[in-house]
Amino acid sequence: MSKTVQWKRGNTAQNSTYTGAQGEITVNTTNYTLVVHDGARQGGYPLPNYSNTNVAAYLTTSTGNISAGNITANSISVTSVVQFANLTTTQINAITPISRGMTVFNFTTGNIQVYNGTKWANITLS
Repeated sequence: MSKTVQWKRGNTAQNSTYTGAQGEITVNTTNYTLVVHDGARQGGYPLPNYSNTNVAAYLTTSTGNISAGNITANSISVTSVVQFANLTTTQINAITPISRGMTVFNFTTGNIQVYNGTKWANITLS
């Protein structure tokens, strides 16, 4: 059984007035982008998606702290975004060697998947 991760979500107007907690991620349901929050900036920082025509306008260089649960990394410089490999289910099943934590976008199913050490698990956005 796959696990579902569900983030707070809202349309563009709702996201533009929301100030999320530091490191919080929300989903903009108007343009299907993720928004990263810092606990201070209203509207957060929208990440580009595949349909953005001016991706450069979203890319900024910043240095600061990145937190995930109990893990904090200091002085990380962020200058770009992450794009996962777009693979079909057949291509994913043919990956070798495979290691825990590998992450791909399954083009066949439309899901982001992470290999958990035994199988590919879906990360579902809704």
